[in-house]
Amino acid sequence: MSQSINLYKLNTEGLYKYLCQLLSKCYSQGYKTLVKTKDYNQAQEVDNKLWTFAQQSFIPHGLISDEFKESQPILITWQDIVKSDFDTLVLVENIVDIPNFQRAMIFCTEDTQIQNIKNLIKQTINYYTLNSKGTWDHQTI
Repeated sequence: MSQSINLYKLNTEGLYKYLCQLLSKCYSQGYKTLVKTKDYNQAQEVDNKLWTFAQQSFIPHGLISDEFKESQPILITWQDIVKSDFDTLVLVENIVDIPNFQRAMIFCTEDTQIQNIKNLIKQTINYYTLNSKGTWDHQTI
């Protein structure tokens, strides 16, 4: 299991905005991050959003199918997770067993996904919901 698990519940419209913000923060803090999406199309969408997210700066990233994937600080995959030298795992609407990472961050848009996560993960989870003010409410589940 991961040492730290954060679960973010938000609406579909805000998913990519907040995902890009989190990945930008992961990059700036030097985390080597693996992003696991539910399928190839969603991986392409994350890739496209990262290219256009910040006008002033670029967030280095790549897809698992790209050349030089080993050198990417942020790697996006839709394939099974193979632990390598990544310390951070980000799951995007894709609830799978979490291999041993230092930290895991899970983005979900449906309440049923939250229950699935609680059933799968038998440790304390930091649960964040986006409120109407655009800030995060926190609780532990």
